[in-house]
Amino acid sequence: MLGNTNARSLGLGNTTLTSPGWLVGAGVEYAVTNRWTTSFEYDHVGAGSVTVPFPTVALIGTQTIAVKQSIDTLKLGVNYKFDWPDAIASR
Repeated sequence: MLGNTNARSLGLGNTTLTSPGWLVGAGVEYAVTNRWTTSFEYDHVGAGSVTVPFPTVALIGTQTIAVKQSIDTLKLGVNYKFDWPDAIASR
């Protein structure tokens, strides 16, 4: 049987970094009828770039990695307009 090599501690560790980001987007909405609309929206999120120490385990020589993240989203929507004053008045 092999001795305890503390293998469990070699793979554990974490790092949390917060970096500023930004968002830009555009969208359109079109009235199909007086109650139904459809919409389309595009958003781009830039989360910036950070240098992260990796791995965070003291027994292994720490290196750094650069992380740059961005997200692109497309949204398509269908909406129905409830006209509450008309519904109440018709009672």
